[in-house]
Amino acid sequence: MWGSHGTSDSLVPIASGRQARDKILQQNHCGSQTTPVDPSPCVAYQGCDAGYPVTWCEWDGDHNRPPFGNTAVAAFFKQF
Repeated sequence: MWGSHGTSDSLVPIASGRQARDKILQQNHCGSQTTPVDPSPCVAYQGCDAGYPVTWCEWDGDHNRPPFGNTAVAAFFKQF
């Protein structure tokens, strides 16, 4: 999973985005420890099942694509 959510999202509250992320973290057996990945502010969760990584990017923005979205998605898929 590659996910992002704006902390100022006026359509979907950030708590709902985090709840969806947490469900995927549970399904993929990820731990709670993260490491920063490019581009900032993205993080990768550690301990996920092999082949089921989770990258999460919270950013200061509304309900739209983050300015770093293209770069972050490309970096995520390059790991496969």
